[in-house]
Amino acid sequence: MKRQPTIKEYVLELRKIKSTLLKIEDSVESEVYLKRLTEIVVLLREKDSAKKMRSHIMHYYMNRISKAELLEYLGEFIQALKKEAEADGENVDEPTLDGMYSEVKEACVNILGVFGREAGNACRDIGKTLKEGTPNCVSAIQYLKDTPKRAENVLKEKLRNWLNSDKEA
Repeated sequence: MKRQPTIKEYVLELRKIKSTLLKIEDSVESEVYLKRLTEIVVLLREKDSAKKMRSHIMHYYMNRISKAELLEYLGEFIQALKKEAEADGENVDEPTLDGMYSEVKEACVNILGVFGREAGNACRDIGKTLKEGTPNCVSAIQYLKDTPKRAENVLKEKLRNWLNSDKEA
């Protein structure tokens, strides 16, 4: 008979799923982790927090919430699951170095995920601005390249006019 994982083991796995989903952008690879998340939520279906998380997963698949919002809800789910486990007498994060490490690591992963998303958005905005502004830059550069030729033509015309004005006088 297979042993049922403890809430602590589920919390650790959920943290790994969250940190992995924050890093990857590929929808096919994300789907593997989202499927495992769904399996865990179904296994924990008697927990109130799991019922809420299942609702958020359904909203994600119905395109009502984004992946970033789903990951925020996942963080809330992990915290709620920890509280429910502690209420049942199970200590999820022992006050040890490992427990503190996992909490600090989770916070850092969240921060890096936000930085990564924001940097990606900023780069996309910069790229869009460059693409929009490039045609203007190209015409300005071409105008500057043609300036010496235009100046030469103006000088020739003025010189020609000056020479022609001396002949008439």
